[in-house]
Amino acid sequence: MAYGKKLWEDNSLSASGGLSCSTCHAGYNTLSKSFALPYPHKIAMVQAQIGVETLVDVEQIVQFCMMSPMQAKPLAWESKELAALSAFVVDFQKGYTPK
Repeated sequence: MAYGKKLWEDNSLSASGGLSCSTCHAGYNTLSKSFALPYPHKIAMVQAQIGVETLVDVEQIVQFCMMSPMQAKPLAWESKELAALSAFVVDFQKGYTPK
């Protein structure tokens, strides 16, 4: 979890002006009610931006955020970085209460 949290806050992963995951999601900002659902689930931003209407798992949304808002290369699918960041997202999700 500690490594995932470090990556969550690491703006060097981004190629879009120093964004990190926490830039957009600190305090659960910019998350829709669907974030409370267990993965996989449909994600409105993915549907809106690329037309994907299927269920998205946690690794896929991490990769989507890497490529879209953060404008970076995706993490290697078998990497410890993707595993750690995905595990952190699932843990972070536990504290989310939809408004």
